[in-house]
Amino acid sequence: MELIKKIKSRLDDLLGTIPEHKGDAVGSVLAHLLESDPGLSFARAVRASERPGFTRIVRAGIAYYAKPEYKVLNPFKEGGNGVYFVKGCNDDPTGIFFTDAYNVDNMEYSDAIAAYLFAYGIPRDDLVMVPVTFWPKTYERTPENITALRSVGAPLPNEGI
Repeated sequence: MELIKKIKSRLDDLLGTIPEHKGDAVGSVLAHLLESDPGLSFARAVRASERPGFTRIVRAGIAYYAKPEYKVLNPFKEGGNGVYFVKGCNDDPTGIFFTDAYNVDNMEYSDAIAAYLFAYGIPRDDLVMVPVTFWPKTYERTPENITALRSVGAPLPNEGI
């Protein structure tokens, strides 16, 4: 069954079929954007292609790491200390979104989806926001960095309690 989904996804890529998003967060944000500016159009997000290595990102004095192909969706965001991955399915590219804190409200989630649509296009699947710190290789694991992450309320499932 999974193989059939992958083949269909590849065919849709070749045909340029725009994914449908009805009843999910991407569909809601997309509808709002198109209502506010009917001249907007979004293409299908280009399939993610990974490159080796990592890029170091320092935000509010805390060091994070991301794959080099990940785009920062709101690079001019001032203030705050939250860092999230904005992700669809494995075939969709991943974005990085800066937030005020390590808890995302509906407005930030909608802003992240809109920024993703402008940066990448329409994803194949609905988008989720996951704190960067959910994976151990996405932040610097020095005692100072971990203390700084704890002080801003970052979830650290790989560091114990």
